[in-house]
Amino acid sequence: MTRTYNEVVASLEEMRSRFNSGFSSYDRELIERLYLLICGKPFVKTNCSDCYRDAYLLIFTQLKKDKKMPNQPKYVVKAGVVIHPFGTSEFYTNPLTDEVALDFLAKNENNVNLFAQLPSNWKEELEAHLNKSHKVEASAEENAEEPEKSSEAPAEVKGEPAKAKRGKKNAE
Repeated sequence: MTRTYNEVVASLEEMRSRFNSGFSSYDRELIERLYLLICGKPFVKTNCSDCYRDAYLLIFTQLKKDKKMPNQPKYVVKAGVVIHPFGTSEFYTNPLTDEVALDFLAKNENNVNLFAQLPSNWKEELEAHLNKSHKVEASAEENAEEPEKSSEAPAEVKGEPAKAKRGKKNAE
């Protein structure tokens, strides 16, 4: 069940009266679901009695700051999965953009096993993504084949002496 921003804020406001005395089991379940939605990671229960209060505060302040419900991500990796595209210094965890998820799946379709949530039409989205990226690559190759025209003249023509090659002495 998808709830609107106003419904969630009203539930959190109503829950505020139980903040110090302790949340009910329904409250705790709602906090766990909202934590996953807002933070993009599952709620971790600890032995600390304040974990639900901390999560409540984090959820409430984030919603008040954003003034809207976050978009539900279509692609969610399993807990502990970190995506590191080869040759980059970038690392990704939840929430993933569609582009990052589709790039990851494009490298190897077996990576689908690392996702906890996928849209039902993920294969069609992947196919469209691959077609789009092939068009971009083809366009880049066409532009690379055209000779580059530079408006700058070589250094010697501008009146600047060319640098002497290494190992040869300049005549004075």
